[in-house]
Formats: sequence, structure tokens, C-alpha cells
Amino acid sequence: MKTVFIIITRGSLVMNFFFSGVAKKLLNTGVKLIVLSPFSERKEVFTPFQHENLYIEPLHDSPQTTLSRIMLELLKGAIFNKTIHTRYIHRITAADSPPSKLWYLPRMLFFAPLRLLPGFKNLIRFFDFHLQPQRENDYLFEKYKPDLVFSTTPNGVSDVGVLKGAKRHGVKTIAMPKSWDTLSKFLFNTKTDRLLVWSSFSKEQALRYQGYKDSEVSVTGAPQFDYYAHKEKIMEREEFFKKNGLDPKKRLILYGSTGSNLCYESRYADLIKKYIDEEYLGKAQVLIRPHIAYLGDGEQFKQLNKYPDFVVDKQEKQDSRFKDNWDISEEYLSHLFNSLSHADVCVNVASTLTIDATMCGTPVININFDFPDIKKDMSVKRLYKSDYVDEITSFGATWVVKSEEEYLNALKEVVVEGKRKDEEMKKLIKHFACANDGRAAERIANATLNMLKN
Repeated sequence: MKTVFIIITRGSLVMNFFFSGVAKKLLNTGVKLIVLSPFSERKEVFTPFQHENLYIEPLHDSPQTTLSRIMLELLKGAIFNKTIHTRYIHRITAADSPPSKLWYLPRMLFFAPLRLLPGFKNLIRFFDFHLQPQRENDYLFEKYKPDLVFSTTPNGVSDVGVLKGAKRHGVKTIAMPKSWDTLSKFLFNTKTDRLLVWSSFSKEQALRYQGYKDSEVSVTGAPQFDYYAHKEKIMEREEFFKKNGLDPKKRLILYGSTGSNLCYESRYADLIKKYIDEEYLGKAQVLIRPHIAYLGDGEQFKQLNKYPDFVVDKQEKQDSRFKDNWDISEEYLSHLFNSLSHADVCVNVASTLTIDATMCGTPVININFDFPDIKKDMSVKRLYKSDYVDEITSFGATWVVKSEEEYLNALKEVVVEGKRKDEEMKKLIKHFACANDGRAAERIANATLNMLKN
């Protein structure tokens, strides 16, 4: 019997690798699966997936030190690019602190040029391995003698420690970045034997930035998108609308929040109310979807709840015991799928939800303009400067609006006139999500099994 370690550090990864069926296929083919997780004591998380060959072990994290922070700067310099430069200047995620202006010049002078040094990627990985060994989980290799380690967040501190342990013990490794924006943030501390990625876009980045060869990277698609291929999961319109306090006779605008403190998003929702009140959009209503990863994100929209054509979604149940606050129930997936499928348009600011909506066949409007009184650190325009967002908007598959006038016109075109960009949307799906066939989990499991055979 072959033994595989799989690292699960977030609620979303439970959904991606367990609910999707990846773990089930591995277990049903006779693999002993050892889950390494910081929430190993929460037995209820993995209870629905119980199997005689499934074991749960605690995952121990490594403390952050001055050395680890310096090493991170070197890893960024090793692949310095547009995305990293943007993060030197702007705060791009809600969890980040504003970058220090004092650090900008030293970073550009001393770290950015490192990408030009031949062999620097291998050199910095060598030093990182020896200077930061991260042995906290090595005892598990002695206990289980694994044949393979599967990293689901290869840029995460906990995953890196286990991957280093695998290298010390001569164990093969495979990894899959959890998101579309991971590969260009910094050089991964450890290069795995094989890498699985969402799409051709991700593969290009893996080859360019992470030092992988073409033969070492497989495109599988993203398991979190598999659910969207099951059209039988779409509820009847009347049932879904009634459940959410919506009117089935009106068009539905879904507004997807980017995150609690990245920009003043409620003002863009306020504009939609203005357009509805002025009768530009016919009979329309708005369902606002707060970002599940940010506790209290719905608070910024609460003033809109008092209006008859606005509903701030409260269907999803955030779980603060997970690092990403994720809801790991099928109800969450079903509600998201139905919200996207029944919407006439999805409006967002540079969000991954753009891909989700496109997978569900829903037109997307991306907001890329600021109000006159907005300061630079809260500008939505900064969120479009990363390479992955720039790439997704280059397909012309969405309406990227750069003024209030364009915003209104795009809403009228989609909501009132029913315009679509079907051909462009198909190209976007192929480039960013591989396929819309519901078989990503199957491809991931097969790639893992092939690693065990070789």
C-alpha cells in the first residue's frame, strides 16, 4: 500500500481536495492518505470523508523570524516582475499592510536585480533549505514512511517545512498552487518534482518564474470549478429567488465584493441603486455577495438592505476557525453556483469571481474607475496592475469600465439589451481554467497516482 501525505491548511482546501472527490479516488484505489492539518483536532471537518485508510495528523508551523523575512525579499527578487513591483508600491490584498515607502528604493536597488543573476534561483533555494531547515514535522516521515508528499499551498510556510522534510527523507513531491495569483508573487522556497496547475496561463508562469521544465508541469483545471459542470444542481428560478427574498420577474445583478477594506465598494453598489431609481435598468434588483474570506465584509453594504430591490446575502456561514473563514458545506457551493447561474450579470472589482461567473455563463462587468475624492491607497485602479488581472482583462471577455458613464452603459447593454461575449468567454475559460468539464479532480487524482507508479 502506497502512502501519501496531503497538506490541508484552509477550509477552501477541504472543499478543493475532499469535497471535489480527489481524496476519495486516491483512497478507493488503495492509497493510505495522511492529512497534515493545523485543525486536526476538529474531527467534524473530515468526518464526512471517513475511510479506513484516512488518517489525520497535526501540522506544526515554523515561527517567523528576521531571517525568514529577509529570505522572502530574496525570493521576490529572484523572480522580480510586474506583480511584485506593484506590491512594492500598493497594498493589493486586504490582509496586507501598506508597503513602506522607505523600503522601495532598497528593494529596487538590491533585490530586483537578483533576477538577472544566472543560477540565483537554485542558489537561494539551497541556502534557504540549509539556513531554515524547518524540521517541526520530520517525525511524521519516520512514523509513516510516505511515498509521496502533496502540497496544496507550495508558497505556504507550513507546506514548505513538510516539503523540506520530504527532500531530507528522499520522498517524491507534487504540488498544486491554490489560486491564479500565486506563481508570480515570489520564488517558491522548494521546487517539487511535479507541479499541477489550473491552466495554460499558470503553466506559462511556472516555467517562467518557478524554474520548472515543460515536462514537470501538468494542466489539470481547478477542482473548485468542477461543481459548475453539474447543471442539475441549478435550482428552479422561482425557488431560488423566493429563498433569497428576490423577485423572479426582475433581472438580477450580482455584486461580488473583493474584500472588506481594499476599496470603498459600497459606493459602486450605490450607483446601481441610482441607475435603478432613474429607470435606466428596467425592472432590476441587486444581490450583494460579501467576500466569504473576510469576516464582517457585509457591514459595508448594510445601508442598502433597507431598499426593496437590494439584498445583502447572508446565506453563507463563515467559519472563523479556518484561516480563510471558509464555509465547507455543500450548501455554500450550491448557493454560489445558483447565485452566479441565475444572475444576468456579475459586477466586481478585479476579483477571481470573474472566472467563476464566466464558468457559469454569466457576463461580467469589472469596475476600474475611482471617485474624485479617493486617495491613491484606496484606488481600485491599483488592483488591475498585477499580471494575472491584466491578463484576464486582455481577453475582452468582460466589460472593463473606466468611468461612471461606461459603468451605466455596460449595465444597460447587459441587463437591458442582453448582450454577451460568448466567444471571448470560451477563450478565457480555456486560458485560465483549462476546461469546463467537471473533471479537474479526476485529472489531479490520476496525476498523483501516476507519480506513485513511477
